[in-house]
Amino acid sequence: MKEAENPCLMLQIPLDTLVVVFSFLTPYDLWNKIATLSSKFHETVQLPRVWPVLDLSPYSKDQFTARNLITEFANRECYSALRELNLYCCPISEGGIDAFATHCGTSLQKINLAFCGRDRDLGDEELIILGEKCPNLHSINVEGCTGVTDEGLAALGELKLQSLNVSHCRGVSDRGMCCLTNIASLTELNIDGCSQIESATIQHLVQHSPKMKKILLDGADLEDPPLEAALALWSDTLTYLSVSFCDCLTDSILPFASACTQLEYLQLRKCKFTPVPLHTFFSSPTVRLPLTSLLIGECHQLDDFGCIALASQCPALTELDISWAWEVRDAGMHAILRGCRQLKELTCTGMKSLSDLAFSTVTVPPTLTILRLTQCNSITTDCIVASIIAHVPNCVVTDYYGTEYSIHNLPPMEEAKINEVREKLQKAIAAGIKTTVPPVVLNVAQATQ
Repeated sequence: MKEAENPCLMLQIPLDTLVVVFSFLTPYDLWNKIATLSSKFHETVQLPRVWPVLDLSPYSKDQFTARNLITEFANRECYSALRELNLYCCPISEGGIDAFATHCGTSLQKINLAFCGRDRDLGDEELIILGEKCPNLHSINVEGCTGVTDEGLAALGELKLQSLNVSHCRGVSDRGMCCLTNIASLTELNIDGCSQIESATIQHLVQHSPKMKKILLDGADLEDPPLEAALALWSDTLTYLSVSFCDCLTDSILPFASACTQLEYLQLRKCKFTPVPLHTFFSSPTVRLPLTSLLIGECHQLDDFGCIALASQCPALTELDISWAWEVRDAGMHAILRGCRQLKELTCTGMKSLSDLAFSTVTVPPTLTILRLTQCNSITTDCIVASIIAHVPNCVVTDYYGTEYSIHNLPPMEEAKINEVREKLQKAIAAGIKTTVPPVVLNVAQATQ
């Protein structure tokens, strides 16, 4: 039957409203379902204004489907207004990026090609195309693309980039980074895993990128001076700092880090800081308000006094990793649990000095959803259940062996212990802690069978 003989209310929706409705649908549904329903829908789907963003990353789990979709979509001519293209982890055939860049041209501002090199070495060829055809690009992510080298980065030299991620592109070296001559606008940079980038290049970036907000560095062979210079220049702008493998960094960078008044995320993995400077750093008044994520795993000299200062000055922490802090004992953990009441994720892997008393005498923060106690050999399963899960029903706890426990997956226990846990859970729920387990059906005995 013709459309005119069978009027549909959907066909009477104003175009502007229809475009908004279509924005909630997937690309596959729009092209393969909606566009087939009527000529009006087919015409609307082809309008460039429907496609300010194209995200095909959800299809990456099925490589065959993803490859076919990218080949099909890349050759459509409706992307003249496309601003953002996300092909994360998708297989891209030769010529695919060229087709997108040809259609998008000057409209494309952001592209994500992270881990797209599994089928072939995606890299320099694509970056050269983007540098030539998409002059308004300000965000590029090619993380894990092994085909990216200095030649590809050189092709981006004239772009006014705000965000660049070349993490684990092992072909990138000092020469490629120095080709980025127009980087005064750069605010986000990820060069973690780029082991060929030396300290001198970090200093070059510092001098030419005064507005940096987020930076991730490979800490191998990174020494204090370039990082100190970076923190000094970016003290009023930096919100995110991550340095992996900080073997060569010393206590002298801590005062510079404490001067970063906007810092919200700090990761200094495998650092060798000593107790007194750590205590001084956490006692700094500038650390108190903004810091929400602190990851200092393998900082072996962090002790109870450092934890007490940390808990006092960082009450807004939601994520904390102090793995392998062998000097932290029950008193230090008590301070963290009392002072950081907004914690959602706590990682204590390998903290051999902790015992059951660390968690049995202090109530765990009600917001906690993940607690990692892997290789904490003095914390028993009974403590995990009775002192943690019983008080925070939504928390998933990993024990010494890596086994995950929650209210839905409890270990076998004696009947007396089951009753104790049930009673504590009911009190927690009555106190207002939200849980996915309704009080009327709460039955820990069943959960342990």
